[in-house]
Amino acid sequence: MTIAQREAISGFDADIDNDATDDLTYQWDALLRRVRRDDGTTASSYVQTRVAEPWTLAGIYAHRVELTTEEAMKLCDDAPQDREGRKAFDRHLDDRCQCFRSAYHLLGPDADGETLITLKMTRAIKVAGQVQVNGTPLANAFIMIHSKKTAIDQLFPRSAPELTDHEGKFSCYCFPGDLDQARIVAERPSGNRVLTLSDIQPTSTATGMMFEFDTDAKDYEVVGKPKR
Repeated sequence: MTIAQREAISGFDADIDNDATDDLTYQWDALLRRVRRDDGTTASSYVQTRVAEPWTLAGIYAHRVELTTEEAMKLCDDAPQDREGRKAFDRHLDDRCQCFRSAYHLLGPDADGETLITLKMTRAIKVAGQVQVNGTPLANAFIMIHSKKTAIDQLFPRSAPELTDHEGKFSCYCFPGDLDQARIVAERPSGNRVLTLSDIQPTSTATGMMFEFDTDAKDYEVVGKPKR
């Protein structure tokens, strides 16, 4: 069998109850070894390789979006036509497209090809807030909310950096945990301004966590100054 043939059957979807929705997904690697099983609730990953020397740190990460691109396109077909209704629809759809479920698992040095690992997906939580510098909203800055460095955090980020809008506001979804760290990066022609915050205290809301950052310009470190 050629590599192209192997890659062509790298995934398999099964519609068990014949409702036009895939209920079960399998994935294989290029050597036709099953590496993942996903039934919509639980994802199982199969460790396929045995290493000659034990690793110092390794893990598995599974990710599932709440709304696929195809599903989002179908919803857009029935979107409201009036301006205000469409704005509300777009906000709701954008929020759903960001939402996801994920799971992490640390691998032991003795994991081999016979190991079956079952991952229980956890729903991401919504993280929102605002960044101000000397009382003025900080626009177009990247912000990342994360936890103190655990073994898992060394391997996988809790969330991707999110860009603040013209009001300094941001909103994203993040894997839950002790989210008590933040990093703010403002990229500017005169040099990037970077601020790292620890032991931050969010406010719990009905949908997730709210962060308010009232920062001082003097606390930002200037890095990456442009060459003259």
